[in-house]
Amino acid sequence: MKSRFPVSWLLSGLLLTALVAPDGRAQTSLQMSQLQLRYRVAKRAAKLDAARTAELARLEAAATAARLRGENGLAFRELQHGLALLDNRPWTAELAFTTSLVLVPGATVCDPAQPLPVQIRQLYPVAL
Repeated sequence: MKSRFPVSWLLSGLLLTALVAPDGRAQTSLQMSQLQLRYRVAKRAAKLDAARTAELARLEAAATAARLRGENGLAFRELQHGLALLDNRPWTAELAFTTSLVLVPGATVCDPAQPLPVQIRQLYPVAL
């Protein structure tokens, strides 16, 4: 009797890969949602004075405007700046650069026995 396991395993893997194939827009949307949630939680927990409240309002408006223009990278930068402000950290060029970097895996489905290639990408431009 011929085993059909390898063929069915291959077909299942192909189907799974097709269903969860990476989409850049979806990934960016997920990252944006996660960052917005983190920002809202930090803002709710922070005790803000008038100056920080005004600065956060300016950053939120800039992030919203950037998102509406389709410039998600700039929206990421403004929200990261707001998080730094909420954490009482100065917004420096070094912090802007480190928060702009993300690791992107080279495959959606990986084999634990094989190395997983990743790329370092920059979400938004930084003026150093």
